[in-house]
Amino acid sequence: MVTFLAGGTGTPKLLQGAPAVFDPAATTVIANTGDDVELAGHLVCPDVDTVLFSEGGILNTDRWWGIEDDTTETHTEIAELADRAGFADEPRYLSADEQTTGREISRWRRFSGVAEFMEIGDRDRAVHLLRTSLLDEGKRLTEVIKILADAFEVDINLIPMSDDPVATLIHTEADELKRYKNKPRRTKVKPLR
Repeated sequence: MVTFLAGGTGTPKLLQGAPAVFDPAATTVIANTGDDVELAGHLVCPDVDTVLFSEGGILNTDRWWGIEDDTTETHTEIAELADRAGFADEPRYLSADEQTTGREISRWRRFSGVAEFMEIGDRDRAVHLLRTSLLDEGKRLTEVIKILADAFEVDINLIPMSDDPVATLIHTEADELKRYKNKPRRTKVKPLR
């Protein structure tokens, strides 16, 4: 048995060569969930989904994320509506009060769906809708990933690093640096204590 720690777009590239050395049925991938976010009410798990889509044979390998040949009608319409309504094209991080309400698994990583800052394809969005609905029915993230892996006919064992909320947040001298910013900022990071 072999175990890989997964995070980012390098994982599917690594996993492409793994079957030449390791039996997929004896391979476990532990996916990062620290970059998961709730966007427009849907839980988006980028590192989990990259492995699901790669192992399911539908990963967009031009970008190494998302589904190949996916359409973006919903994303485009949301962006156009937000623009017409006068909203800036940037992440809309929910307030601190809103961060601790709603789904426990999404705490401290919740974004409004107004002017989505991540392009999410329509088929990709269907995965997020199904995942979120199953979580709302009371299933744990581990169970939901197993259901999705089976649906994508994934041969490896894919599990999340945690069923609990874990967020990647960086605190700076100026404020909290939001993990998902479109424009890079130069700022000093606070020392760890």
